[in-house]
Amino acid sequence: MRGAPTIILCHGYESSRSELLTLVSALQDHQYNVFVFDFAAHGANPGMTTFGYKEAEEVRAAIDTLAARTDVDATSFGLWGYNLGAYAAVREAETDKRVRALVLDSVYDEPQQMVKVEVGNTGLGSFPFMMRSAQLSFEWLNYQYKQDPPLSKRLAALKGVPKLFIEANDEPELAELTRDLFVKAPEPREQAIIQHGNFVALADNDKRAYEDRVVTYFLMHLPATRGPVR
Repeated sequence: MRGAPTIILCHGYESSRSELLTLVSALQDHQYNVFVFDFAAHGANPGMTTFGYKEAEEVRAAIDTLAARTDVDATSFGLWGYNLGAYAAVREAETDKRVRALVLDSVYDEPQQMVKVEVGNTGLGSFPFMMRSAQLSFEWLNYQYKQDPPLSKRLAALKGVPKLFIEANDEPELAELTRDLFVKAPEPREQAIIQHGNFVALADNDKRAYEDRVVTYFLMHLPATRGPVR
């Protein structure tokens, strides 16, 4: 028998793995292996966020480590991600055939777009100089990725991989970016529109509904139990 598939939870900017425990439990209750970790510059980890560039490399390292175990299906992973975690999940999945299903909450096409969102959230977005300064600083710090294409350029690689795109009405800028990627993505794909974003901050009823949607999607597209391998 193969081991069960593994779901890796790639949480977002300014959140940590401890805030995902209820989603972890919901997936484990359906016999999935579940792995969640803190990216560099998250939780107690040092470093600086790259809004997805280096984080995708961390997702690859996690998959490689888990695939070496004997109690998991080394060819079957699902990824859930929120904002930078969603970007990192897609970036990894575009070149990794072991990723068999994706749930992408508030995903964006390029890390520079998340820089703009975050500057806007500080209230400084109305100052063009501040916005441009932040973007230039980010580009300088991540110069090694200057030639990296946006996710949309390689979405064709995800043909046949089930993808659920989640948009939140109270995060309109990220919702628009997510919608744009949904439109460009190959089949199979689904779209979900929710009222409130940021899973870790949802009220209990909204959080349970969100968890049910995510678990159901993985159950439909990445079954937790498999028969013997022939």
